[in-house]
Amino acid sequence: MLAAGSGGEILLLGTFHFANPGLDYVKGDVPDVLTEERQREIAGLVERLKKFNPNKIAVEWPSDRQADLNQRYAGYRAGEHRAERNETYQIGFRLADLQALPA
Repeated sequence: MLAAGSGGEILLLGTFHFANPGLDYVKGDVPDVLTEERQREIAGLVERLKKFNPNKIAVEWPSDRQADLNQRYAGYRAGEHRAERNETYQIGFRLADLQALPA
């Protein structure tokens, strides 16, 4: 995830694939990010990232599917897809929604 702050800074956040599709170079056990404990941890992380005050957020997504990403984000903002095991939803969309950023 890449976040551009209102002061011109860029913050780059790397993470493993939360859904663990087996695509990461390093294979390991991935915790269930939907447990109450993990959701609290993710919420805390997103609150800390919010202090960066991003005005743009980029996520790993195929560029030829931008319209699909925008549609999914709009659904997220409407309360859908909150239980996705995906870092795009759990961190990127959650942070963008807290910042009330448009698609």
